[in-house]
Amino acid sequence: MDVELSSLRWVPLLRFRGEIGNESSPRLRKALEDALPPGVNRLLLDFSAVPYIDGGCLGLVWAIFESVAEPGWLGIIGANEQIQRLVRIIGLERDDTVRLFSTRKAAERQLDLGDAGARDRKRRRSSLPNRSRPTRSPPIGMGLIEHRT
Repeated sequence: MDVELSSLRWVPLLRFRGEIGNESSPRLRKALEDALPPGVNRLLLDFSAVPYIDGGCLGLVWAIFESVAEPGWLGIIGANEQIQRLVRIIGLERDDTVRLFSTRKAAERQLDLGDAGARDRKRRRSSLPNRSRPTRSPPIGMGLIEHRT
């Protein structure tokens, strides 16, 4: 795994290359902690050059982000089908905490919308009956999906 820190619209952007397996956990943790100084509540991860990420590593990403950046959001750019499937299985797509973007341009458009887009989504959710309203809870199955598809 290689990782490079930059920014997109003043939001930290970690660009990953290569497979992200259990052996990458210490470097992954360091990269995430470096990208999330106090006060940062949004983070972008570019996975367009990542063919595989271990379920435990994806759980680590979520845990570190949630511990320091609430009430922000985490954007994942360019995730392949396997990574998108893992995000759904773990349950990270339940609300606006984790957002999937097909391209960097799509992430840029969301950043340009800023809080206006988030307010619109929150307003739409608040009009739903309580039983239909998305809830925020820890992901399920972290680390259980260890095989490659």
